[in-house]
Amino acid sequence: IFSDRNRILIDADVASQYPNIIMKLGLYPEALGPTFLPVYKSLIDARLKAKREKDKATDKGLKISINGPYGKLGSQYSVLFGPHLMISVTLTGQLSLLMLIEAASLAGIPVVSGNTDGVVFACPRDKFNGFKLKEGRPTDRLNPSPLQDIIDWWEGVTSFGLEFAEYRAIYNESVNTYIALKPDGAYKRKGDLAN
Repeated sequence: IFSDRNRILIDADVASQYPNIIMKLGLYPEALGPTFLPVYKSLIDARLKAKREKDKATDKGLKISINGPYGKLGSQYSVLFGPHLMISVTLTGQLSLLMLIEAASLAGIPVVSGNTDGVVFACPRDKFNGFKLKEGRPTDRLNPSPLQDIIDWWEGVTSFGLEFAEYRAIYNESVNTYIALKPDGAYKRKGDLAN
């Protein structure tokens, strides 16, 4: 799928979706009790700080630390085991993204790919007004536009935050196995193609 003169591919990922759902819903493993939540929140905060400060090693390490507990909710061998919690997190995330997809579709902004924590819009160029700039460089936030109006509504309703990237093209084997080319020549690889 390519960006062209009529449409632009915009990737929108929910920032720390599963950890945020766990915190927003106040979910904690029965074996650990509510004391799990402040400890988990401190890890999330430390990861977000490292990400803002561009400390990639700490960011990536803490990303695993904060996403790992979600996976362990489904492992009967883990102290975090709580399949009902895992279902709550998964369904909350999926239903939230479906709200975004529906709103965008109703506004004439098709979604060409979606996974558990993000979507790729094939946004008509007249419904997109570029990225906000910081020190002359694009950030991961959008300028005011019809697409941004939908994003503002969705972030307000869900209290999740989205991070954005532009793609020149995306080559999918599946929803979680792809190569995405960015306008500056950089690329993102995911799944088997990342290895």
